[in-house]
Amino acid sequence: MTLILRLAGELSIILLKHYGPRLKGLAVSGDLSNDLGSVYLIPVFENFEKVSFFSRGELNSYFLSRLAMTELYSLYVSRYGKEPSLHLVPLDVKETRYGIPFVANLLLRARILYDPKGYLKKAVEFLAKHLIITPYGFSMSISGKGEVKEV
Repeated sequence: MTLILRLAGELSIILLKHYGPRLKGLAVSGDLSNDLGSVYLIPVFENFEKVSFFSRGELNSYFLSRLAMTELYSLYVSRYGKEPSLHLVPLDVKETRYGIPFVANLLLRARILYDPKGYLKKAVEFLAKHLIITPYGFSMSISGKGEVKEV
């Protein structure tokens, strides 16, 4: 197991202890086989969609600062001479199904770590079914002519 993946695991534990049952899902995505690659941890919450991007950035800073106090983090910095490229992408349950290209790309390549109610599994299945990947990006095929589907 790579050191960056172990750091993602440590951050997952910090998030689970802090949020408990308020955390509805957790996935990891990115370059998991390369310690110098970027790794994204995706915590999923309910009633989170109105939280601003600024506040989500503050959340990222807060939890990464907690991770920075661990021995594992110190080992990474001493080994590579830089901070790990580890990022939080906090989402609302509804946002996982919006088809936002960055989020969809992360979720379709993610490993689900924690999903007690199946929110992430359902979101990935939804995206895999409705997302059309082209050389130019993504497009959603949610509804046909006269057809209405819930997103």
